[in-house]
Amino acid sequence: MNNFIFKATSLSFVASYDKKYNIMKLKLILMFLSFVVLSCSESIDGNNNDNANGNEIYDTNGNNEVSLINSWELIGIKNNSNETFDTTPIQIKIYLNFFDSLNVECNGGCNTGKGIYFISADTINIECGMTKMACRDSVINHWENIFRSNLFLSKEYKFLNDTLILISKGEFNLYFKITENLE
Repeated sequence: MNNFIFKATSLSFVASYDKKYNIMKLKLILMFLSFVVLSCSESIDGNNNDNANGNEIYDTNGNNEVSLINSWELIGIKNNSNETFDTTPIQIKIYLNFFDSLNVECNGGCNTGKGIYFISADTINIECGMTKMACRDSVINHWENIFRSNLFLSKEYKFLNDTLILISKGEFNLYFKITENLE
């Protein structure tokens, strides 16, 4: 009798696990499809925000043309709660490489990764799978953690001259300067 109860409980757990797995898989598929639809959509006025090559994005003031397709080095962070700005220490090299209208490479100082990004109007979503090695240098580790957590929480972007600002739902906004034109 006890053996039957154990088997029934085990089957119930397996069925519950399969159901949760299928729901999670469905959510991921729907999220991916929504990103595809949003990245392919045009603005309300019928004009796409990119130029004919798909590489140029206008700054938020509409004045200068700035290409996202560049290597961008983190130059500082701005605290969203108290508005203080901290400059990235000189020995730390944290950067993003946007190669085309979809692919991005992330380097947090110790860990690297590749992924994709989606833009629509002034919104951005960056999904970059990065390695998770511990950094020997505690300062690099601290800055990489700030970069990683706020990069994945980025919701908007804007350009201020040649500075890319990723506006995050997290604690810090990220400020980048162009280091190399990848076009």
